[in-house]
This record gives sequence, structure tokens and C-alpha cells, in this order.
Amino acid sequence: MRTSHYSSAFPWQRDPAPSTFRELPELGLRFIFVTLSGDPAVWNAIEDLVAREEAAQWALEKRKLGHPTESPHVLARLPHFQALEREQVPPALGPRRALR
Repeated sequence: MRTSHYSSAFPWQRDPAPSTFRELPELGLRFIFVTLSGDPAVWNAIEDLVAREEAAQWALEKRKLGHPTESPHVLARLPHFQALEREQVPPALGPRRALR
């Protein structure tokens, strides 16, 4: 299987004609890895917090409303894994000891 790593760490915008996601399969690529670094977003958020203080925090909270990443517990399917833990971990060990 041929793959492509379309990472945000690579300067794709410098290529005069960068390949698009739709063009990559035409080159025989069957799987496209798209990795994103959160560093720029975090840096921008920190700069915004320094400049606008609580107003920046409130704006961030508004942007998160209804977004799939609003709750890290929902995003990670925590209730699903807690149910698996209750089902699979012997009661005598408890959830913390079973992981040691």
C-alpha cells in the first residue's frame, strides 16, 4: 500500500503547485496521513490570552460550544471505556490496581 504523509510540518505552500488530496489517489496513493500540530493554535491562544485576558478565554469558550472537541471525555469515549473497565476488571483489584 502506498501512502502519503501530508504533515503541517512540511511547507506545502512553498510548492508552486502542491498536490491536492484529490490528486494523491491518482498518483497511486491509497492512504493519506494528515497530521496536524496544535503548537500554532496553542501559541496563538496564549498570545490572545496575554493581550485580551478574560475576553480571550470567553471567546474560546464560545468557539468550543457544540464542537466535537468541546468535551475531552466525550471525544475520548470515556463512558464506553469506563463500562469496559467495570465489565473486564475484577472487583477485588479495582480500576487503579489493575493497571499497575
